[in-house]
Amino acid sequence: MVQCLELESYRNLVHQTPPALVIFDDPLLEQELSAWLGPLHQTEFSGETPSLALVEPGLGPTRLERWLASGVNDFVEWPTSEAIARARVQNQIKLFEALCLREKVIRDELTGVFSRRYLFESMRQHVNQYSRPGPPVLSCLMIDVDHFKRINDLLGHLEGDVVLRKVATSIYSMTRKGDIVARFGGEEFVVMLPSTDPDGAELVAEKLRAAVESACRDPQVTISIGVSWYRAPEPEFPSILKDEETMELLLRRADEALYRAKSEGRNRVSLMRESPEDERRGHQRMPLEAVVEFSLPSGVGLRKSADLSLGGVRVHDAPELQVGDRVHMSIHLAGTKLEATGTVAWTQSTRGVEDSCGITFETFGRRSRELLARHLGHASILRGEPRTRR
Repeated sequence: MVQCLELESYRNLVHQTPPALVIFDDPLLEQELSAWLGPLHQTEFSGETPSLALVEPGLGPTRLERWLASGVNDFVEWPTSEAIARARVQNQIKLFEALCLREKVIRDELTGVFSRRYLFESMRQHVNQYSRPGPPVLSCLMIDVDHFKRINDLLGHLEGDVVLRKVATSIYSMTRKGDIVARFGGEEFVVMLPSTDPDGAELVAEKLRAAVESACRDPQVTISIGVSWYRAPEPEFPSILKDEETMELLLRRADEALYRAKSEGRNRVSLMRESPEDERRGHQRMPLEAVVEFSLPSGVGLRKSADLSLGGVRVHDAPELQVGDRVHMSIHLAGTKLEATGTVAWTQSTRGVEDSCGITFETFGRRSRELLARHLGHASILRGEPRTRR
C-alpha cells in the first residue's frame, strides 16, 4: 500500500501503475474530490479503478450521495471492525481483478487498443441501434500504416512493433470517450465514431493523420485513412439489411476508400463514394451499390460479346457468350440475393435472353428495382447505369 498526500504525486503514481484500489480519507476536501478521482477515469482502460471512501460515522445522506455521485464506488464508516473493512476492500479488489481479466480478452496485446473481436461485438451493438429510425450517423475509419513492410524489412519486426504502439497511442489520444479504437489486423486499425456525420468523421480522420505524422518521426511514419458512414433509415423506409450485412458494408466501403487513399499517394484521407443519384438527391443514407455478377458454367465458350439488359438497366462489360450458352446471374441488392439461369439467344434486341424456367431477365430486373426502391425509398433509383463488377 502506498500513501499519497499530494495530488501531483498521486497523479503520477496512478498514471505509471494503475492501482487495484484507491482509498480516500474523509478529511479530503469535497471540492477537491473530482481532481483526485479524475486520474482513475482517464486511463487507457474502458473501465475505472475501484475506489473506497473512509467516512465518519453518522455522516448525512446528502454528503454520502455526493461522494457516490462523484464516482466513489463504496464507503466504509470509520472506525469500524476489521472484518467489515477487510470484506469491503476485498470486494473492490475482486471487482478490479474481474475488470483486468475482461481487459485482457478485449484488448490487443501489442498495442493496448481494442481487439478485432471486441470491435465486431461493439459494431454489432451500434449497428443494431442505428438500423432503427432515430439515431444520427455512425462513421467508420479504416487506417493503414504506410509502407509498413518496408519498416519491418529495414528495421526489424521489433522496431515495427514499436511503430505500431506509437501509432495506436497517437490515434487513441485524439479520440473521444465512447469512440472505439481497435487493431483490425497487422498494421490496420479501425476507429468507430458514433453520432458522427461525414464532415465530422473527415475532420477526425485528418486530425489522426496529422497526429501520427507529428508523433512518429524516427522513423517517419504516416497513415492513410478511408472513411465510411451509415445513416439510420427514415421511419417510412426501414432498412432490410441484417446487422451483419450493414457491418460488412460499412467496413467494405471504408476499405475501398482506404485503397483510393493509398493509390493516390498515401498519407491522406479519402471518403467513400456516394452514387451520383444519392449526391443529386442529397440522400440521407449510405448509398447501396448494385453489384451484378455473372457466373458461367464450366466449359462455356467465351466468343461473342453480349450486351444484356436488366429491365431497362444497361449492364455493360458482360462476359462474351455464345448463342445457346446457359448463364447463371446473381444480383445483390439491399442484402438480398436474386438469381436466374438463362439461355443466350443472341439478337440485336435486348430481349434475347430468356430464363429457362419462364422468368425473363426483364422480370428479374423489375423485381430487383422494386427491392432496391423499397430500401432507399425512391422508385427510379436504378435509372441510369449502375456500377457493375465482373
